Amino acid sequence: MDEKGEVDNVSSAELLLNGLESELEQLDAEEFDLPTVAAPTLESILNESGDEEENDALSSSEESEFGRLLGPFDTASILSFDDFDRKRKRKIYEGHGSVMRHTILKGISTQIVAAQTRINAGFPTAMAIDVLIAIGTAHGIVYVFEPSQAMKWSLGTAKTGEQYGSVSCLSFNVDSSRLLAGHAKGQITMWDLSNGKLLRTITDAHPAGQAVIHIKFTDSFVVAVCADSHGSVFDLEFTRTVTGRGCVSRCLFSGSRGEVCAIEPLHIPKQAKNSHNAHTMLVAMVTFTKLLVINLRPKVSIIYSFILTGQQDCLPLLCWRCAGVKVSGSDAVFEPVLAIARQSTIHFFQAVIKGSQEIEIRRLQTSEVAYKIIAFCWLNSFTLAVMDTFEKIHLVDVASWEELEVIDMSDMRFVYGTSFFKGLATGCNVSPALSHAGGHACYYSLASFRSQLFVLGSKSIHVMTTRTWQERLDVLLRENRHQDAIALALTFYDGTAKAVIGLSSNPEKRQKVVANKMLDILYTYIDLSMTKLCPEFGNIDELIKHYENVVPICVEYCLRLERVDVLFGRLYERFSQDVIAHGAFLECLEPYILDDQLQRISPQIMKDLTSHFQGKDMLGRVEACIIHLDIISLDIHETVKLCWENGMYDAIIYIYNQGLQDYISPLLELIAVLREAIASGKQLSDIHVKLGNKLLVYISNSLAGLAYPLGSLDEAVAKDVKKSIFKTLTCLHTDSPSSGEKAYPHMRTFLDFDTREFLNVMALAFEEPEFGGADSAGQRQRVVDILLQIVVEGSGYTPTQHGMLFLFLARQLARHCTTLHLSRNLFDQIIEFLCKRGDDSHKEERQEALLELLTVEKELQIDADKILLMAEHANLFRVCEYIFKKHNLHDKILLTYLEDPSRCHQAFSFIELTLNDRQSANIHDKITQVTLSHLKALVECDASQTVSLLTNIVRVDWLKVIRTLDSEERTQYSLLKALLVERDSEMPSLDANLHDIYIERMCKFDSGSVELYLKTTDGYTAGSVYEICQKYHQYDSMSYLLEKMGRIQEAFDMMMKTFKEKIELFLELVTDPRASKNTNNTLILSQQLESLLIKLIGLCQRNGSKLTETQCKALWFPLLDSVMEPHQKLPVDNPHLSLFKDASRQVLNSMMEYIELPAIMSKIVKEFTFGEGRFGDVKDLVLGMIHTYNYEKTLRSTLSNMMHGDLLNQMREQKAMQSKAFVPSRDRCSYCNRQVLSSSVTSQLRVFRCGHLFHDSCLERCGALAQSTDDSLVYACYVCSQQDNSTRTRLSSNLQRMLSARAGSIDTDDPQEELEPRGKHKLNRRRRGPMGTSDISLRLIPPSCIDNNMLDKT
Repeated sequence: MDEKGEVDNVSSAELLLNGLESELEQLDAEEFDLPTVAAPTLESILNESGDEEENDALSSSEESEFGRLLGPFDTASILSFDDFDRKRKRKIYEGHGSVMRHTILKGISTQIVAAQTRINAGFPTAMAIDVLIAIGTAHGIVYVFEPSQAMKWSLGTAKTGEQYGSVSCLSFNVDSSRLLAGHAKGQITMWDLSNGKLLRTITDAHPAGQAVIHIKFTDSFVVAVCADSHGSVFDLEFTRTVTGRGCVSRCLFSGSRGEVCAIEPLHIPKQAKNSHNAHTMLVAMVTFTKLLVINLRPKVSIIYSFILTGQQDCLPLLCWRCAGVKVSGSDAVFEPVLAIARQSTIHFFQAVIKGSQEIEIRRLQTSEVAYKIIAFCWLNSFTLAVMDTFEKIHLVDVASWEELEVIDMSDMRFVYGTSFFKGLATGCNVSPALSHAGGHACYYSLASFRSQLFVLGSKSIHVMTTRTWQERLDVLLRENRHQDAIALALTFYDGTAKAVIGLSSNPEKRQKVVANKMLDILYTYIDLSMTKLCPEFGNIDELIKHYENVVPICVEYCLRLERVDVLFGRLYERFSQDVIAHGAFLECLEPYILDDQLQRISPQIMKDLTSHFQGKDMLGRVEACIIHLDIISLDIHETVKLCWENGMYDAIIYIYNQGLQDYISPLLELIAVLREAIASGKQLSDIHVKLGNKLLVYISNSLAGLAYPLGSLDEAVAKDVKKSIFKTLTCLHTDSPSSGEKAYPHMRTFLDFDTREFLNVMALAFEEPEFGGADSAGQRQRVVDILLQIVVEGSGYTPTQHGMLFLFLARQLARHCTTLHLSRNLFDQIIEFLCKRGDDSHKEERQEALLELLTVEKELQIDADKILLMAEHANLFRVCEYIFKKHNLHDKILLTYLEDPSRCHQAFSFIELTLNDRQSANIHDKITQVTLSHLKALVECDASQTVSLLTNIVRVDWLKVIRTLDSEERTQYSLLKALLVERDSEMPSLDANLHDIYIERMCKFDSGSVELYLKTTDGYTAGSVYEICQKYHQYDSMSYLLEKMGRIQEAFDMMMKTFKEKIELFLELVTDPRASKNTNNTLILSQQLESLLIKLIGLCQRNGSKLTETQCKALWFPLLDSVMEPHQKLPVDNPHLSLFKDASRQVLNSMMEYIELPAIMSKIVKEFTFGEGRFGDVKDLVLGMIHTYNYEKTLRSTLSNMMHGDLLNQMREQKAMQSKAFVPSRDRCSYCNRQVLSSSVTSQLRVFRCGHLFHDSCLERCGALAQSTDDSLVYACYVCSQQDNSTRTRLSSNLQRMLSARAGSIDTDDPQEELEPRGKHKLNRRRRGPMGTSDISLRLIPPSCIDNNMLDKT
């Protein structure tokens, strides 16, 4: 069978059942996590184990109910559509392509528009879709169209429209032989679609005066359900007797309990009917707050309920879908899934039907979207079409909840059913809730049928059809988006694509069909890339960039399809026609080879690859590729030759190992190269260093049973390789020794190259069972003897190399002390090396080796005391610690921590653990003594932890501890800083003497921080600290302390003295002819002057409110004089004069708050009248002061006018409020609930603006008093002044119980006698409460004085 025939089979048979229902596995099992059903179970999906003959037989009946509901895509109704995909605003997500094809039913749309204009049929109002298309209009006419878009029937006339109103809803029965139409004025009509006759007109199915907002056929030919605008739901059973046709209506749900907004019966395909569901009739209905699922037959019963939430302007929506699952060895099982949406939330439920009385509804999941939903429906079992309030249709994959596409339909004039939900045709007699939410009602404007989405517009019918997988690819190809097309095709191939139509559910068939299509696209893309899409020749950079983008795509997808034959066949031949494309192809192979995705290539391509990289001097990349390729792909002779010529040692070893199974020859040949380089006596080149390192890795891998450079060896091969490599290394001479060859040349070569790394390789080898076990002791001893013979007994090796060997021997001896034998003299040499004094090289390694030896000191007969003495001299603190621990010398252990800079932090935890442990008092005393005697080391390590340790653990007297550090002033300062500045806020207060010591040390080591510390810290004595600051000439700190002690004038004078000195120095500097050379000094002095001025102004401002005017003048005027004086000394053209002008302006503006303006003006005028100054120097300052005065005066006047205006408006509002009439809402007291007009009560009445009426006595009793602004007491409404709803509810319930209990015994005239007075605390609470507009009251005369007749007339 050819490819096209196979696809046709898929579309007709497997698409019907397998293709469409295959995705139901995702819906049921993956997405909704359905629980396992005992029988049948969800073991497999229809497309996984379906029988092809059965599927073909099932799909052959195109007129069957199952085919009607889940029919294939390519049906007559779709083929008759005009294939016109309008260029509508779309949002297409990358990776999915264009999923929906938008078409317009031009034939139907034209006839609807013609009916509107010619016979005044009205705009479309409702739509129903089945094998026929029914369109209802605003004038009561229903048009029925064939799939060919030819009109089949025109049902109803203009008279019908006038009598019944608009068509509000439509519904076909199961075989499309009958059509029900609901109307805006409440009538229901039934039409016979075989002859176009009216069968029934139902006017009494529900209460009159209510629009029919829903009408739905069930699976039964004689049962339907409807809902009216009152929110009630009715069961309609159609009858036919001798006397004629009738209808029996039964109310299922009354709208008085909540308006039902949507109803949806479950339609089960015929093929899904079985003994369990044949007699069930499920109907889902939803109100604003609840979902109900009921079973109509054999008797009405409620199956399930669920609480809903959402905004008031959002209608709930319902939609059923039958999900098919096939159990191996049995028939298909259909599990209905119900989706319910409101606002931005969609809930999914599964109906499990085990019998007419055994129905279970299971909640599956809840999903959210980022928009409000007004309509939605299933396109198929794995895709939802959702419309939002902006009339955009979102295509959503249910399994992954991924948005596939968005289509904007806002320009099509979408049809809404708002008028039916607002009851416009019946006098607007609907509930406010239904009317408010009905603004976006469109239940009959969006429908789906056979993976097609129908949208009803006012002048057109639109259809969104799910494209087949091939059509989605063709759309991308038409747009020249070949890369996107290939990527999308790959998702079809992998089975990860969404909303797929037209592909077999069988993975093998699917991949075969898609692979052929992908290759066709790939061939086309390559041809276009090298012709039309190729940049113009001549621009090499653009060509290289172009092919670097094209070639990797071709290689990637060929490998994903596992079509290496295509990659190295047709594609390679095509790319070889262009030099640049050919090079890009070869370079593109490298990453796939290195990732082991491509392990075999032809020898010819390998030859081309080598030639290409060799021409670019990149043979290192060729070597990296060789060690990842199957050896069969290589021309071994030519490759080995190339490798030797270019020093590709990894490739040489790989080819020998994998191709020739020879692990010794490459080692011997490469060792010879390395030995020759070492013997030359010259410094090794980078190539030889690289070779030596590679050989060490090769030996290490081989002795560990690993392949080089990657992978592992078979167990049998690994054993042989280990033995042969070990034998080669330890051989006495080479196969062809020269006359001067020394013994053990191979080991000698590696020791000469890198002693440390070679010994590490041998140490790793000793861990292998072949060399490290008890049976291999002889081999280990032999290696040690050879090493000693070469290094110790031989010549030419440095002491450093001897030390490396001793380290190696020490570690091996510690691990194999019973099988490894060394002479005592050699052992002593090893110990002496490990404890070598004054040598810090490899100190940690020596300590590690020595510690390992100490673990077996008994076996090796080690003298620990001697080792300790040597370790102390060599500063091997870890070794000392180990020995001290064995003898429980805690104080000595602490000393090892304190003396070791790298481990001093461990001292804190050790001290804490030791002192907190239940040790003897003697140990605690020793630890404390060592701690206090080594404070310097602890502080240098971490001062903060030292403070915490001494405070919380040792609990010392801080003053005594600090005094012990008088000789270590820097340490003392660091410790005090951590104690006083960085300490925890919860620490107790400290002695003031500590502050004195700290401040004195700070003056010495960090004088710039003294003032800040004094300002931010308390606890010190100002007098003593002042003397310290005076001793160290800390004038800023002294000024602050004087101010703190209240000696304001002295503080000011001290700061002024410094300020004037700085001014004099500055003036000397700027008047110096050499001032241009002192720019930096001038800048520094100006910054210091600005800082001092700010401090002086701050001092005057802080204390201005405490001083008299005379004292303020004594501060401000000298400061003003100091900044004004330079005006007279500097010439007008001096650029530095601006500094003092700004300073003068700053001082004047600051002092105006504390000294009257006339005094300031008098001061300025006097200075410049009797002095030598020029008034022009201060003209700007004076004018600025006057301007500031005028500004503040204007601001004050403006604020005064605004306040008076606000007060006047408030008075007007109060007057207007008081002038209005107070109307009580009822003739009963809102507190005691007694009628005030029918009794002879003499108590005064009070009515509030809110309408509540009270007796004055009741208000006094309940404490309804509020305090006004003038502190007088006024009444407040007791009801409105309640702020806590729970308290109000409790008081009201208590009041009702009290009134009920005394209803039979109330005979008094004054209600004050009926209830016990409230507590005084409530009265006080009312007095403190705020007074609102509802508290404004009007006092009335007693009821006994009211003329009832006059009141009635009023």
